[in-house]
Amino acid sequence: MENDFDRMRIAELQARILEIIPTLSEEQMRTLLRGLDKWQQPKSDDAEQPEFYEKRRYSRKEMSIYTICETETDNFREYTKNTSSGGVFIETASAMSVDEEVFMTLFHASFDTPIRARGKIIWVSPKGMGVEFNNPVSRISSA
Repeated sequence: MENDFDRMRIAELQARILEIIPTLSEEQMRTLLRGLDKWQQPKSDDAEQPEFYEKRRYSRKEMSIYTICETETDNFREYTKNTSSGGVFIETASAMSVDEEVFMTLFHASFDTPIRARGKIIWVSPKGMGVEFNNPVSRISSA
């Protein structure tokens, strides 16, 4: 049937995809959505990648910040890879789950006092996790 896909017109492809989606489990739909969403994000190493709409409300800054993280089931210490007023990417090998709540204490030489923030894990990868703050943290963007 794969050869049939190559011969389908765009309308047929769309119809087939829309036919399959309702038969997927919730977890399969979430996996599909994550994959589709990744395709929409530009890759820094791909010069021919078209520019897509930037979903972030806050600009990111490459910044390593020592961070103590606490979840309902785990406590760990790691470093951020990049930060914004809206959230952080934390490099970690800890197995975390999307939608898990996390309390963070961030330490950096440019901060007068540590920043304490609550957030929710919005995506995970083998390299770490993206955390969206419950409330924007303006002190990070000015560091």
